[in-house]
Amino acid sequence: MTYLRGAVVALASAFAIFAAHDVYGRQADPELPMYLRANADGFVVLYHPSLGDRVRHEVDRLPELRRELEAQLGTPVLTNVELEVTLGSHLAPDDELRTQIILPNGQAHDSDAVRERIRFELARRAMNEASGGRAPAWFVGAFALRFSRGMSLSNVGSMVELTLRDEVPPLAALADLETERCVSDCLAEAEAATDFVRFLSTREEALANVMTSLRSGDSGLEQAISDATKIPAEGLNEAWHRESSGRHWLIAAVTAFAIGLVVWWLARRFKRALKNRPTRQGLAARRRRKPRVLARPSATEEATLIPGRVEVPRIEHDGSWHTLH
Repeated sequence: MTYLRGAVVALASAFAIFAAHDVYGRQADPELPMYLRANADGFVVLYHPSLGDRVRHEVDRLPELRRELEAQLGTPVLTNVELEVTLGSHLAPDDELRTQIILPNGQAHDSDAVRERIRFELARRAMNEASGGRAPAWFVGAFALRFSRGMSLSNVGSMVELTLRDEVPPLAALADLETERCVSDCLAEAEAATDFVRFLSTREEALANVMTSLRSGDSGLEQAISDATKIPAEGLNEAWHRESSGRHWLIAAVTAFAIGLVVWWLARRFKRALKNRPTRQGLAARRRRKPRVLARPSATEEATLIPGRVEVPRIEHDGSWHTLH
């Protein structure tokens, strides 16, 4: 029994040592022994062991993600960041270096959800750094959402619906996203804010120039956008609505044409199938029809049917047939 107890203790110790390292040699954090630590070009990432490969795969992409953000924002960002990827609870409050990403337990095994959440939180932090913390929260959130999802089909579909109904909110209404009213509502404002960031991103270096103006503290967001796009501040809403309306009406028209073309093709195939379908009388007549039997041609007919064939005279002698030649 003593030997058995010693073997169990030794096995438990070996497992504890192994658990402190993952297969990539990343050690557990000394302050948070339940979490693993990974480093990537200025990023320090703490993550729950159950997230494993999903976080490690994104750690390798962090330098490229930083370059994407720097290209869009026009300034160095995320130079020294500590990232904590947790499951359902905070490890510590956010500070100048630390950014927390809290994943619901249901998303722990969803690689796309982990990637999207990491991109969202880092984009939010990057814009706050690039603007000196002067960008409004609704604008930061809209930029982070667009950066994390790219050109989302759900956003395009929502904007098409709002455009067809003529219910796209004005630019001034987007600031309501920061109010308590929009905690669980304001879906139209959220979709419109994301589309406004898209509109701004279509203009070369506009977003980077907006960040420069905000960082200097000389103007607010609306004036900074006006200076960057060369559009008068009072005409920003009209310019955005005009561009967005034309874009989404075109998408709606192309989609309707494509659906109509598919429906026409299916209807034509169905009509052709009905036309070629035999009637009940035709099926009955086919069943009553007797099969045609072809008689085997005689030797003479066969000789005439086969070009160049000539019958040779034969005689019988003692039960055997012989040809005359």
